[in-house]
Amino acid sequence: MVMINPFTIFSNICDILFGKRVSGAIRTLRDTLASAKQDKKNIDLTILLLSDLEKDILDAVHTKGYYILQDFLDKDTCAQLIDEVKDVFHEHEKYLYYADDIRLNGIDTVSNKISQLTKQDIFSNIAQAYCPQHFSWVMANILQFKHGKKSCSGGGLHRDGGFRELKFMIYLSDVNEKNGCFELLEKSHRPWYKFLDTLRFNLPYNNSRYENEYSNISQALKHRFKKIIGKAGTMIIFDTSLMHTGAEILEGERFALTFYFARRGFISIAAIDEFIDKNAAGSKGLVINKELLKQRLVQQLKDNTVIMGIDNI
Repeated sequence: MVMINPFTIFSNICDILFGKRVSGAIRTLRDTLASAKQDKKNIDLTILLLSDLEKDILDAVHTKGYYILQDFLDKDTCAQLIDEVKDVFHEHEKYLYYADDIRLNGIDTVSNKISQLTKQDIFSNIAQAYCPQHFSWVMANILQFKHGKKSCSGGGLHRDGGFRELKFMIYLSDVNEKNGCFELLEKSHRPWYKFLDTLRFNLPYNNSRYENEYSNISQALKHRFKKIIGKAGTMIIFDTSLMHTGAEILEGERFALTFYFARRGFISIAAIDEFIDKNAAGSKGLVINKELLKQRLVQQLKDNTVIMGIDNI
């Protein structure tokens, strides 16, 4: 006997009666609720092991979608890391990705200084407590003002996807509203807000980019639209299913490191290869230390196969 999901039936009826605007919002709500329910099964015990600060961070990310941790790194360390980023970019130019900003995914595989940062417990503790996910790599990026060109990091307002994942972004330089600060729509990761925002702005279902809606959303929801400024060393922990973007840079430059984590969703080696090629390659299609990145995610695949009772990868 074939079981039909009542949510699907309801969505299809709404599609007929009210059009795709309503049914798309309902599908967004359904997918988000399903993801949150599955994640909750895996994190309850992990939370008990967190420090008070980590619990505060976790609570804020659950509630608002983000947390700002001041003075995570000191000014001198940030200055050293900026020099390190410049040196690595020069040495490994063929792996760089050029868009509005310049970035290198996997910089931690060629920089001992940056690799050492990844060993701090705060990253894995919070990531595992929020939803089951594994560290993937560190991305370094440089955003620079250029006369006559509109540029922002991230390519405009977007979600990284529809499901819960975390990123940790560290400002290596002082960041204000004019040099490309991080922007986000508070609470836009939560199911009810996703539903209402999708409905209000007629956002397409299964499309995570909203560049054309930036002005409407940022103006209509000023009380939730946040510009995150901070001095060098500030770290922003955020749910990537939030609507977010880098602000247009109007002067100067901005240096940042972003720690990427991936959900435990891989089911094959081929899926891992596809993920790395899509998300870590530079403009020439090359991935720095691809085999090392692959090894990290293969361990994630092994964890999945244990969970699913599969042992023949």
